[in-house]
Amino acid sequence: MNEQKPLQDNRPNFVPDCLSFVSLGGSGEFGCNLNVYHCDGKLLIVDCGLGFPDDRFPGVDILLPDPSFLREMQEDIVGIILTHAHDDHKAAIAPLWPQLLCPVYATPFVADTLRHQLEQWNLLKRMTLKEIALGQSFDLGPFKIEMINTAHSVIESSMLMIKTPYGQVLHTGDWRFDDHPMEGTVTDVKKLATLAQEPVLAIIGDSTIATVKGRHPSEQELIQPLADIFSKATGRIVITTFSHSVPRMRSVVEAARKVGRIVGMTGRSMLRVQDIARKHGYLADINPFLSEREIKDCPPNKVVLLATGSQGETGSAIDRLATDTHQTLSLQKGDIVIFSAREIPGNEKTIERVRNAFLRRGIRTIFPENEFVHASGHAYADEIKQLINIVKPITVIPVHGDEDAQYAHVDLA
Repeated sequence: MNEQKPLQDNRPNFVPDCLSFVSLGGSGEFGCNLNVYHCDGKLLIVDCGLGFPDDRFPGVDILLPDPSFLREMQEDIVGIILTHAHDDHKAAIAPLWPQLLCPVYATPFVADTLRHQLEQWNLLKRMTLKEIALGQSFDLGPFKIEMINTAHSVIESSMLMIKTPYGQVLHTGDWRFDDHPMEGTVTDVKKLATLAQEPVLAIIGDSTIATVKGRHPSEQELIQPLADIFSKATGRIVITTFSHSVPRMRSVVEAARKVGRIVGMTGRSMLRVQDIARKHGYLADINPFLSEREIKDCPPNKVVLLATGSQGETGSAIDRLATDTHQTLSLQKGDIVIFSAREIPGNEKTIERVRNAFLRRGIRTIFPENEFVHASGHAYADEIKQLINIVKPITVIPVHGDEDAQYAHVDLA
């Protein structure tokens, strides 16, 4: 009989008596955000999102971060905190959670957007999903979490000030400074400054456009350029953006009001998100969006249609409109389609395919590189400088944009 060898302990050896940070996804890339903090033998996970494959991954639909590092220390995970509702920060929860088996914390809107996915994976009754109020503080093991309201292209986004016995770190999530975000809150500069009175070891910073100089115009400043385009159109106007972009929904409504048009909506994910937003008090003074059937019966020069599919996703509303396979609506020559979203790397071919389908039918398309039809939810260089000046950290660690900044270690022992 062969002697059975003892199981090898492959758990990583963190340095004791300090705070450590490891990025397991999202550093130097779009999507797959999975960030881990270690303190006194416990792990805190921030975000758990999917990624978008490019030509390096033929036949692959989505990418997921690798949780094997965490699986070896499953019993030490105190929880996952979601900074906001975008899929590149939350949509890997369902497929990866069975390997982690820890509670998940999110604000009410973010939690409700996650519940739909959990139902599809039969995880809703298994997982502990805890709602936390906007701007709340709470403790998870050795970590004291201060939630900081943040402006972004999706409502209820948060920065996290993570306090430990060895000092505190600011984890930004996706953010920007915007005094007029249309829906949701502004970035809470006062709370940032108050928390930063205690020294901040590092900013773990996230911005996909950190190298762009200046400051991006406010979401509010998008309304008039959209209204100018709407006023010149003689046919139907379709505007596609990310499903979770509740602030953009309001901007489109305000622009349409200026020119006497009413707004409809098509696409299940966007319809679901606006229902959740209304449940939590957002879009409160906006009438229900017209249904597809109501839009069909309206004069073409009186409507604006919000649609899913800004990344050219197969089967999305904008894809079906491009190929004239939508179950209710059909666009004609003279109609306009506006892509009010940034092109995510990896999606170039799908977007170009949809764009060409519209062009072959004589339907004009407008993209952000041609006209001002999209306001980013990410901080430009001057906004990042402003944040650094407010917080005055000892270290700045970029999560996006620097492939060498995947691991940071702060040791005050």
